[in-house]
Amino acid sequence: MFSKEKFVKEKVSDGKQVVFEVLDGLRARKKMLVLFSVWCLLSIVWCVVELKKRYDFYHAELSVADVLVLLQHPGRLGMFIFPFAMLIVLKCKPKKIDMQILLRYGSKRKFLARQMKESILYAILLAVSVTGMGIVVSCCLGLPLINWNSIDSIFFSEAKFLVEEHFATVAVVIFAMDVLKFLMDFLIMDLLLWNQRFMPILWVVVIVEAGIESIGENVRVFHSLFSIQYELWGIWWTHGLIIVLGIVICIALHLLGIWSIRKRDIFG
Repeated sequence: MFSKEKFVKEKVSDGKQVVFEVLDGLRARKKMLVLFSVWCLLSIVWCVVELKKRYDFYHAELSVADVLVLLQHPGRLGMFIFPFAMLIVLKCKPKKIDMQILLRYGSKRKFLARQMKESILYAILLAVSVTGMGIVVSCCLGLPLINWNSIDSIFFSEAKFLVEEHFATVAVVIFAMDVLKFLMDFLIMDLLLWNQRFMPILWVVVIVEAGIESIGENVRVFHSLFSIQYELWGIWWTHGLIIVLGIVICIALHLLGIWSIRKRDIFG
């Protein structure tokens, strides 16, 4: 007989196990995590300082919201942060999916589900870190939170119109897109962990794709696609549609994983 209380307790217990396993993985890579955090902070500081110098030269007023948007550029987040974040997460995940792991979870499908939950948590933690560092560094430089209602703003120079917008709205949209971008890459990584000889493909795709987007300003494939575009901000549903697209892609990647392991799932 179905028990709602028992179901909730099982889900809570499973959620706690995911959190503990992710934290244990990060603790095991403490030195790498510290180095990554320092690298991430220095990269963001350098990017913010350079952005401030550039827009001061053009007499445009940079805001914290602009920093979060401009950090999404593939030549910044894509080249400086993403490859190293993926390396950290890869090191925290099991080096090899063997019989012991499968016996522990009961089936390949259940283990794949656990991989997805861990990837979601990693993506959230990384998005919080990147967004948080961007906000803190920008505030330390004395930037206003948002100024998209001013003709001296970067928003006006790019979009050619003004809006009354809350900073929290921009921050939440950026955070959601960061989570989805990290998660998409981590889900692909989870698939390749089942056949690790293809893992180099992931690194090639991530680096080449970021390079192509950095060179071609009008190429919107990943980082430039899943980011705020000033000229589209006045059309309220566009960025919501992009977030929905990211969610659909994540679901499709997980379903692809289920399909790819189905014939080899000897337990279930």
